[in-house]
Amino acid sequence: MKKRVRNSIGQEKEKGDRVCAEELVAAKERHEKDLAAVRADFEHSAVTAKATFDRELANRDARITQLENSLNAVVRDKNSYSEQAQIRQAEVESSQSHLQL
Repeated sequence: MKKRVRNSIGQEKEKGDRVCAEELVAAKERHEKDLAAVRADFEHSAVTAKATFDRELANRDARITQLENSLNAVVRDKNSYSEQAQIRQAEVESSQSHLQL
């Protein structure tokens, strides 16, 4: 009888060990699957963030180029108007000196 009880206990222990090992394997597989899903989400988020950053950077670079071109045009116009004003001032001074003669 004791032998049968010992065998029964041994069999139950082995059965428990198998169940525990199976649960451990299943838990590990679930964990790996969940981890892979989280990793994929992070990778997708990183790709999306980089694409957004690159697009915004390109837009800002284009705007900077546009503003630089606009500034250069304004500076050219200012220089041209300044030259014209100097020429006209010289003409006025020349006319005044002729009138005084």
